Amino acid sequence: MVYGNGVFVWAFNNLLKVVSAEKVSTSAYVNPVIASFLGWYVLDEYISLQNILAVFILLMGVYFINSKKKFAIFNRFRNK
Repeated sequence: MVYGNGVFVWAFNNLLKVVSAEKVSTSAYVNPVIASFLGWYVLDEYISLQNILAVFILLMGVYFINSKKKFAIFNRFRNK
């Protein structure tokens, strides 16, 4: 666990040098998805429907943060 966390912190800091903080922060959301997959694949852990739903919601959030398409509902909050 310590080694995995160290790799994550190292990758997080290196990404901050290259990519915006908004996009780098999404890596914190992807980390549990990878951990769930590895737990299932390596340790034969049980994946419940709740886990699948949580992974789906996390990945959709990462998609919306990284997508370039802007929603029309937020146009009124922009500075003019």
